[in-house]
Amino acid sequence: MAFIRQDVSGGVRGVCDALSVREVRTGNGPTTTVRTGELTKKQRETLVRTIDTGYYDTPRQAALNELRDDLDISESAVSQRLRKAESTIVTQVSDELAREDADGSDA
Repeated sequence: MAFIRQDVSGGVRGVCDALSVREVRTGNGPTTTVRTGELTKKQRETLVRTIDTGYYDTPRQAALNELRDDLDISESAVSQRLRKAESTIVTQVSDELAREDADGSDA
């Protein structure tokens, strides 16, 4: 996720409804389409904010309690939204990788 912060976070401030990640790339390898429409508006808003604040950076630049204050929701709500958004995205990527493996392709 760190590459997402570097590549798009500056362009998504204040426009979380318009966030659309089309591809996830791993180096020069295959790409995977991410269907962001499967995320709720609140999940997208939380995910964009966490990326923007550096939550996924190494070392981490923001903590859940800071995101809680920033989003004006409980820390458990931040955590729950992130887990659900991450699960949705990771499941999509995993499903696509499984399809690629079954097809014997890398694209």
